[in-house]
Amino acid sequence: MVDRAQAEHAPLHTIEFEMLGITHCETGRILAERWDLTADLIEAVSSHHDAPAAKTHRALVALVSLSDLLCRMGDIGHGYQELRQVNFQEEPAFGVLLRECPTLATFDWARFTFELEGYLEEVRSLVRQLYGTA
Repeated sequence: MVDRAQAEHAPLHTIEFEMLGITHCETGRILAERWDLTADLIEAVSSHHDAPAAKTHRALVALVSLSDLLCRMGDIGHGYQELRQVNFQEEPAFGVLLRECPTLATFDWARFTFELEGYLEEVRSLVRQLYGTA
């Protein structure tokens, strides 16, 4: 599935659903419920690829969704780097975050994006150390 998603420049959860009829969001929800995780974590796990569909804890879900997007775009973690252009502020999760936390409308997102680039290699290194990869 990772190979196909990479070859088609498609999100992994889309390919998971096409090939298995279920995504890691749904299997993650099942595990989170069985492990008796809190409702906010269950919602974040199950809705992180569709923040507008979150019924509760919408700000947390949006934040996790955007963080996941940054990791996928920055080649941080498992899987592959999604090579596509993204306007962070046009992402559905960003709209949810602004609705849930209106004070963020005045935040300097351009500066945040610019400064984030400077930290990506440090974050990649930390993730590699955590997962024991080269």
